[in-house]
Amino acid sequence: MAATTAFGIAAGLCVAGGAATPAVADEPAATEIVVPDPGSYTPREDLLKHAGATGYAHTLQGTGTVWTDYATGTHTPIGAEQAAGHSGLSAAISGEPFDQPRTVTVSDLATKAQKTITLPGRHIWAKAYNADTAVSYTTDGSKVVSLSLWQAAAEGAPVERPVAELPAAITPLVVLEQDTKGALVRVKSADGVHVYLLDYATATLKRLPDVINPGNFLVLGDRHVVAHAPFGEQVFSVPRDNPAASPVTTPLPAATGTEGPGTLFTVVGDSLLFQRTLTYPHNDFERGNSVRAMPLGGGTVTELLWRAEEDGFVIAPDGSVLVAGGDRARDWAVRRITAGTGGAAPQVASVTKIPQFPATYRGLALGGGRLSYLADTESYGMTGLYDVDTTSVFPTTARLRTKAISPRPGLVSLGDGYTAYQEGNALYSPLTDTSMRRASLPGPGEVVDAAGRYALVRSGSTIWVADLENHHVSTPDVPLTLTDPAAALWDAKVWKPAAAVGQVNSYDLTTKATSAPVDLGSGCKPTELQAVGRWLYWACGAGKAGVHDLTLKKGVTVPTGEALLGDGFVVRHEGDKLRLTDAATGQTTDFADLPASASGSGRRATWTVDKFGGDVAYVDAQSRIHVRKVELPRQPMTALRSSVPPVLSFTDQVGLEPEVSWSPVWRFSRPVGPWRIEVKDRNGQIVHSTGGSVGDGAGVETKWNGTGAGRGLLDGDYTWSLRVLPVGGVAPGDERTLTGTVRLEGSSLTSDRGTYVPITPTRIMDTRSGLGVPQGKLGAGGWARLKVAGAAGLPSLTVASVVLNVTATNPTASSFVSVYPDGTPVTSASNLNFKAGRTVSNLVKVPVVNGYVDFYNKSGEVDLVADIAGYYSSRSGGSTYQPVTPRRLMDTRAGLGVPKAKVGAGGTVTLTVGTKYTALAMNVTATNPTASGFVSVYPYGTQRTSASNLNFTAGQTIPNLVVVPVKDGKITFYNHAGTVDLIADVAGYYTH
Repeated sequence: MAATTAFGIAAGLCVAGGAATPAVADEPAATEIVVPDPGSYTPREDLLKHAGATGYAHTLQGTGTVWTDYATGTHTPIGAEQAAGHSGLSAAISGEPFDQPRTVTVSDLATKAQKTITLPGRHIWAKAYNADTAVSYTTDGSKVVSLSLWQAAAEGAPVERPVAELPAAITPLVVLEQDTKGALVRVKSADGVHVYLLDYATATLKRLPDVINPGNFLVLGDRHVVAHAPFGEQVFSVPRDNPAASPVTTPLPAATGTEGPGTLFTVVGDSLLFQRTLTYPHNDFERGNSVRAMPLGGGTVTELLWRAEEDGFVIAPDGSVLVAGGDRARDWAVRRITAGTGGAAPQVASVTKIPQFPATYRGLALGGGRLSYLADTESYGMTGLYDVDTTSVFPTTARLRTKAISPRPGLVSLGDGYTAYQEGNALYSPLTDTSMRRASLPGPGEVVDAAGRYALVRSGSTIWVADLENHHVSTPDVPLTLTDPAAALWDAKVWKPAAAVGQVNSYDLTTKATSAPVDLGSGCKPTELQAVGRWLYWACGAGKAGVHDLTLKKGVTVPTGEALLGDGFVVRHEGDKLRLTDAATGQTTDFADLPASASGSGRRATWTVDKFGGDVAYVDAQSRIHVRKVELPRQPMTALRSSVPPVLSFTDQVGLEPEVSWSPVWRFSRPVGPWRIEVKDRNGQIVHSTGGSVGDGAGVETKWNGTGAGRGLLDGDYTWSLRVLPVGGVAPGDERTLTGTVRLEGSSLTSDRGTYVPITPTRIMDTRSGLGVPQGKLGAGGWARLKVAGAAGLPSLTVASVVLNVTATNPTASSFVSVYPDGTPVTSASNLNFKAGRTVSNLVKVPVVNGYVDFYNKSGEVDLVADIAGYYSSRSGGSTYQPVTPRRLMDTRAGLGVPKAKVGAGGTVTLTVGTKYTALAMNVTATNPTASGFVSVYPYGTQRTSASNLNFTAGQTIPNLVVVPVKDGKITFYNHAGTVDLIADVAGYYTH
């Protein structure tokens, strides 16, 4: 059985008002659109080598090993010897015999300036150096006899600066870390192996404490020498200007979550910077973990970067630290971390932006003007499936449909706004952001063709026809298996080779009938078939290929090679070109520039054809996707097999709000433009109508909950009529009309809308943060459209009206706000009236139209906040309201209903009202507040949300009507700040 998996409630109607005849777009669609490269999730690798005063050496993925200037960002290629340097310098020694003088050449990578320092014969260069100094030593064959610093002079021989007081009987030293001021060296003597600090300024060699030993990871910072044992949980440090001092121990925070036992670290100023390694599989797709800072010796830990290149710290000559990192791939940059001042945490600044790595496309599909692609854009190594509507004048941005773990090659369009791909042994087709259709397959394969509810999957020489709308448990999701790899799908017909050579026939998946043979005139058995309406493409290996016109019963030959058939044309990839052949004339022309594919022709991976829409999509050298129209005549729009349920049944539905609706999908051969559907009762009265300016690709999908004018409808047959125009079509000549009936069964919805369902108050709109609506104040005469259907756990289809606590805050002028049904004219009625600078709340009940309510601001600018308290359902089963004579239930001043005391900051009081009530309507008053704040009223024993019911300033008395659910017979009141007295007067109650 093809399963539909729902992960949540996500449904809605696309409603369009206006004239009965579908409108035609004022402007034609562009002939080409370009979708930007989405970029890979994994940042471009940037391995830092060392940093100087004006630039840094690094290996950048896709660029190579280069020196990059801070100021200009200019890359200059460098070699391995230069990359192995330090502090923006590199050095090399000449090749004369050991007993002869040899020259050390120090190069500045930024300026390309060089200094030469000649060492006497029999001196061994220690590979330690800075811009004008080289270090050498002599031995007696096994022990070091002398250690010298040779400083270049303006003229003549270099100046020797011997290092005095060498440890006795030491072996040749090995440089572990170095910078322009000195080096950490490993020295072996009679009492063991130790780490020494060679200081160029004083020409001294000083031993470090034993906890800082060659077995540790070492860092030579500007102020401190730091050591960390592999997998250790503490770091040791000593001041650079007093290396013999007692080591300072800094305990590391314990690893958490996905962090591994390894720690990477460096030092800036008096702060330790550290980075925990990541465990598998996170280390497989993340460049590294977060970078955090803490004072040496311990203290507050501060996160500086969310992610950074693992083991990528380098220290610049000024003591700052460079690292590649950021929040995500498009935010990745080489960043400089500098010491904080006055005990503050280190500061981070961007140095050079690292270009995002181009996305790797794993599938490209185009159907009915809907572009879809699979790309490595998601975290956890997942692949994102995105789509873009290319039929509108202003194409929308790419929208994420789902994330796949490891999809197999191949992505196909079903034509009706949906796509299909294979993962494991199943075919998947996302319906919404949270639901998916699934068809089980006998094994792995590659999906190669699709239309409507069906898809073709090739596995070796076998073709499986998968049904994504198979709802019968006892019936397999593969209704047809072909042992010949040549097959094509159009509508519900599978084209395949017939018994005679050069002939094909079609099998109808709905009627189970096989057509009469069609002679292609090829004289060979096809190894590949494709079908689009009247056109059949065939190929016999690499020998010959052609297109047969089923209407005119004739064909033309076309060039061979991996090709895709469109409506009246064939496209193939040849060299660095996409070439297009007219199926009517056989004429071939260059269509677009396309880089050569790394694997085959790149068909369905880097280029594809819209067999429903007449467009071609391809990926250019910059990983952008182009969608270009083919300027050839199209076939007239025809209706294909649709999925229109004959019955909308409420029988056996359970629960307070059963989410059931009539959900037809009509499919066509061309992209759908304006459309409208009407549903009429037996008397010819319209009970439901909706429409849109554009369809879903080459399809129309809508929903109807079985109600009319806000009321339930009687059981019986209802007639529907759908009128559509193709994109770019003109009525009446291009208009198509479909009709049918739907039976309504088991409806009990014969009463007026209005039963109330209380919920825990929940914030669903806040213009300050962009919750529910775009972020930003509502300007003078401005309006906002808020979707309430499906929000905060509300049903998607049965919400008649909602109860909102609406707050106006930060107004710049005296004004009023109106809350009104979506799509209706705004009137002079107001719900909130306020003065400049005041915060005002009010409880509002507003009808819901199209799943939305609208907000209008008269003057100035204002932020609006809306907390939902409940809704009125168009179904039975909610609560009914009973008004009462107002009566005081609670007064904290007198101890009525609750203890006698003001409610403190962050404090609550709970009022017992009785278990017979589902909700109460109360007038709640806050008085004598000592500070500005807010009060929230919510069901007892539930988690308080961010919703507020009263907002006030110090000394202000303010009332507001509140409707709040009752839980266990109780209601809780919360005060945010200061102290305040609360009063509650009941106005009515709700019961089942």
